[in-house]
Amino acid sequence: MIILPLVVCSLVSGAASLDASSLGRLGGIAIAYFGLTTLGASALAVALAFIIKPGSGAQTLQSSDLGLEETGPPPVPKETVDSFLDLAR
Repeated sequence: MIILPLVVCSLVSGAASLDASSLGRLGGIAIAYFGLTTLGASALAVALAFIIKPGSGAQTLQSSDLGLEETGPPPVPKETVDSFLDLAR
């Protein structure tokens, strides 16, 4: 638990000791690295979702197959506004 504050303090003290041009270059590299890794992770997630197709077998599961009986009327679909209002109720 003590490692994270030490690393953060080390990074802050190292950044504070740099001049403006070096700090700007380091910031640009950090932003580019963040953007590229985020783009790579997103592309990997989309590719895996297309390959694995999560939830593709969900439509074959019926309540009658589980031995459940449907009772009463089907639930009324909620409006989007109701969902937001439920946050404050």
